[in-house]
Amino acid sequence: MMKHLVTTVIALLVATLMYAQDFSYVKEVELNNTDQIKDAEEDVLECCYYLVAARYDKKDTQRIYATNFVSRWLSASFDEEKVLNEKISVITEGREELNNLYLIYYALNYIENEGQVSSDELREAAFAGLIEFCDNPINKIKLTKELKGLKQVIEEGKLSAYLQK
Repeated sequence: MMKHLVTTVIALLVATLMYAQDFSYVKEVELNNTDQIKDAEEDVLECCYYLVAARYDKKDTQRIYATNFVSRWLSASFDEEKVLNEKISVITEGREELNNLYLIYYALNYIENEGQVSSDELREAAFAGLIEFCDNPINKIKLTKELKGLKQVIEEGKLSAYLQK
C-alpha cells in the first residue's frame, strides 16, 4: 500500500512539473551566430525532453513554442536538406506532426551525443524515436504506411541499409 502511494505521489509530481513548463521565453532567444547557437543547446535539450515526454496535443501552446524553437535551432545549425530531406518527407507523408517529431529526435540525439555522431546515426535514432513515440497509444498519432514498414526494418536491424537506398 505504501509503495503504491509513493509511486502515485511521484507520478503526480512529475506530471505537474512537466505541465508547468513555460517555453514562451524561447521566442526571444537569438540564433544569429555559432556562439548563440551553442549557448542555446541547453534550452533546445529542455524543449526536446518536454516534447518527447509530454502527451502529444497539437493545441498545447508550450509544445508549439518548444517545437518552433527546436526547428529554428536546427535551421541555424544545419543545412535544412541534410536534416529534413525529400526521402524523410515521403516516409512521413509530409505530415507536420511527424516531421516535427523527427526533427525533435534528431536534435535531441545530436546534442546528447555532443555532435559526435554521423548523419546516418542521427537519422536512424530520429526514426526510432519517432516510431516509439507514435507507438505509444496515449499520443494518438498514427504511423504512416512507410513508417510501419520502417518499424519492421528497424526490428530486423536493417535501418541503415534502408535509408541508404
